Amino acid sequence: MTRFLLALLAALTLSPASFAAQNCTQNQMVLEVDGMVCDFCTQSVKKVLEREDGVANVTIDLGKKTVTMVMKDNSVMDDAYATELIRQAGYKATSITRSCKG
Repeated sequence: MTRFLLALLAALTLSPASFAAQNCTQNQMVLEVDGMVCDFCTQSVKKVLEREDGVANVTIDLGKKTVTMVMKDNSVMDDAYATELIRQAGYKATSITRSCKG
């Protein structure tokens, strides 16, 4: 029961709603992505993510295999949807970290 409560607390702390509660006007997501090995890979991922209305900017570091998405003001994307977008591009998101800007 304690593990469940701790997991629930962690999920609520990292949820997109928590950014809204902090008056976060622009949030950033960094996704570690498995399988990106070339510039074509990065273009594929970037194309899928930039189609989303709430995404302001996408930066990819091929060496670190990370995708950084900055969301437009007051836009939020949940982890499951971000993971699904990466899957649609043909890759697998292995972790997501968030930070608040503004």
